[in-house]
Amino acid sequence: MSELRLFYPACLMIEKPEITAGDVDLLNRRPRAHDPSGREDFTLLLAIHHAGSRKCVEWEPFFIDQAVGEIISKVACLGTDAALVDWVRHSFCRNGVIASRAEFEAIVRVVQTLRYLCPDLASFALEQVLIATTEQDGPLAVHRKYPKPSIAPDNLVFVNRILTALGSEKTLDVLEAERLFDAQRKRQHSGGAPFDELVSRLTSGGRIAA
Repeated sequence: MSELRLFYPACLMIEKPEITAGDVDLLNRRPRAHDPSGREDFTLLLAIHHAGSRKCVEWEPFFIDQAVGEIISKVACLGTDAALVDWVRHSFCRNGVIASRAEFEAIVRVVQTLRYLCPDLASFALEQVLIATTEQDGPLAVHRKYPKPSIAPDNLVFVNRILTALGSEKTLDVLEAERLFDAQRKRQHSGGAPFDELVSRLTSGGRIAA
């Protein structure tokens, strides 16, 4: 059976030129089970999300809720470490970069839900902000004609949400966040994994270095 026949009515919306509030309501009224062992249903929602169709304002919050549920459902079979992050990369990234802000929002919400239980996912999320800031790549990037990369205000909010979920009691301002990211860039250039040490420190009850 074709994968596109597995999840009605989403299978009928793949090629629609516009996703309306009525479509979202129909999807909401026919809830699907999040199956930890498979991903066919969610593949359809991803296909709709990335299709060129116009989306009503109701689509994004619906999609984010579904993505959060899908990621959390994977914890049952993948755990909360590298295997989960590998699945997230495969599902939500293109060439290692998050594919949309909605997908990143879902990941941040999962970090906020699982908190210290999922440090690898938190490191991954922070790394995506680093990519957007340093490489100016992906939907989180804000292209500016500045000689030095600067964290965008919306991305600073993401960073503080992640750090707070890990136990940080400090809300970083732009300059503090940029110092933190500069340190992670240096760590990356020296061959280390950015944010792993920071996340480990926070989840162990430590603090962000001044």
